[in-house]
Amino acid sequence: MKQHHFEYEGFEEMPMAVSLQRQLESILRLLHLALGAALTFLLFAFSGAADYLGRAGFFLWLMLLLGPPAASFLLLISPTWRGLPLARRINPILLGFAVSWLAAFIFYISSLSGYGTPLWLRLLYLLLVGSYLLFILGLSFFLWRRVTARRVTADETLFP
Repeated sequence: MKQHHFEYEGFEEMPMAVSLQRQLESILRLLHLALGAALTFLLFAFSGAADYLGRAGFFLWLMLLLGPPAASFLLLISPTWRGLPLARRINPILLGFAVSWLAAFIFYISSLSGYGTPLWLRLLYLLLVGSYLLFILGLSFFLWRRVTARRVTADETLFP
């Protein structure tokens, strides 16, 4: 049987915490799988082979664009998941947003960077992708700051 090692501080119900930790590990595995798919799709886009994927490539792109941020928002906002400390949930949250940004950037590379696309459309989409990246960076800064602030207050209470 696999042992799960994580801090039990602040949990009222231990079986619920272990169940959430196991689900979090499964979600993290799926997000790593999505990251691998996005990186493979990025290689396809750079080589020009993404044009041959057709409808399946579009559905893959759509799943990579919408699926991981949905899981990230669920981990961030859901009252059930708030039972786990933010330090445990922050890596899957940021990984989901990063995979989604990579999917948006892949669309720019494969579809909009061609010569037939108007310049205003390419610049508009590049602005959207850039603003999404700034949103992710701002969110990661905010979340890491909250995690480190809680660690500092916990350290100050342990050693006054």
